[in-house]
Amino acid sequence: MDTKRTEQASSFQTIGERLERWHADDFVGRAFELGVFEQYVTQLASRQERIINVYGTGGMGKTRLLERFRRSAADHGACYLGIDMRDYLNNPAAVCGHLLLELGAPFNPGDPALAEQCLDSIRQKAEETRIVLGIDHYEEAGSLDRWFRETFIPKLHSNILLVIAGRFPLAGSWQLSSAWQKLIVPLPLSELSYEETQAWLLQNGIGNEKLREAVWMRTFGHPLSLSLLGPIARESRSPVGFLPLNAGDPLEDLLRQWLREAPDDELRRLILTAAVPRTFNQELLSLLEERDIPYSLFDRLIRLSFVRRCTGGWQMHDLVRETTRRTFRERMPQTFGQYGKKLVETYYSRIVQAIAVKQDVSWEIAEMIPHTDNPVLRAHFRHAPGSGNYLETIDAHNLNDAENYIDRRKREARSWKIACSDPESDTVFRFTMTAEQTLYRLTGLDLPGCCSLAASCACSAVPRAASPA
Repeated sequence: MDTKRTEQASSFQTIGERLERWHADDFVGRAFELGVFEQYVTQLASRQERIINVYGTGGMGKTRLLERFRRSAADHGACYLGIDMRDYLNNPAAVCGHLLLELGAPFNPGDPALAEQCLDSIRQKAEETRIVLGIDHYEEAGSLDRWFRETFIPKLHSNILLVIAGRFPLAGSWQLSSAWQKLIVPLPLSELSYEETQAWLLQNGIGNEKLREAVWMRTFGHPLSLSLLGPIARESRSPVGFLPLNAGDPLEDLLRQWLREAPDDELRRLILTAAVPRTFNQELLSLLEERDIPYSLFDRLIRLSFVRRCTGGWQMHDLVRETTRRTFRERMPQTFGQYGKKLVETYYSRIVQAIAVKQDVSWEIAEMIPHTDNPVLRAHFRHAPGSGNYLETIDAHNLNDAENYIDRRKREARSWKIACSDPESDTVFRFTMTAEQTLYRLTGLDLPGCCSLAASCACSAVPRAASPA
């Protein structure tokens, strides 16, 4: 056994090689993104696009994905050049010097023609082989953004594929021209799926199913959060899946990374307020803070990478919102309670007014449920994803489709394990449903009878012409 370990250790000549292997072994998911990259790197000559724009909020795994792209490029015979925008501080010469260093070309850092030398070296290499130029942390580009767009990229050889990764999608001048739009492939990153998360946790030695569920319910598959909570789960000896966070929640460290986008106290205070409601707009935040929120301040808020547009306004990334709410509640419990009470009163007033005029109140109710005192209800609502389904009236033309759907549900019925958690009370709920129980709502449903009844009611409601006097 010891001899085998020694042989395995000696197979790595450097610590960097060992780290690279471990990083590769630790990588799961992103099959779609890797597939897109491989399509372009192998079929570049037949594609018009030349920029893959990878974007997503902090901790989504952009840097790790670029590392994977580097390996994939090498596997397909392409040359990969990498740039980290945090290293150059608006200095084009430093960028060019780094690229020449990666190409192995000699250069003089003080040469005024350094940019042209860099472009010439890249052009010569591109005539020999495909090149992938990966640019990471592009949100740090600053004035280099204009230099890249107007000076550097237009002069690159067409045998080059750029991967530009950052917290935000390429916008502004990148999208004002239809010509630039034709060059760009947007590739947004989302969290890992439940299955991918379970695979990562198993791969990292977390065999307890309930612990894996607990990690999923805390992270929703957010890659950096998994990396932070994984070691805690691995060390846990709890058979019921309890994550010991008494020494401090590591997600608070992640929150500090998110808040790097908001350097001043005024914006950070507004982020705390925006974390109270599930959906917010400028008027609602002004109501909670009892002041007029300046337009410029609100605009800065909604431009953060962890804020997205949605029906009814804007929403924070779920993990950011929950971590921010927890911080708000612990640091300023009285203010947090006042905001929550005011929010419930606002939605209750809207619901009462809407019911009086027979308007739909489902959206307002959904917004108010997370603020109830029932942890079970809060937990189920937290884990109920939004649906793309829509309501459709059943009548003679689609009755057969509806009956086929119910028959399929009955044939494919299976048992379910349901796990959900409430971050407010830090409670996990687990339920099981048999295959028979999943069909209770369909039992006794007579669709033809319901359609006939609806048709007869509609006919009886049609006004008849008045009889002659």
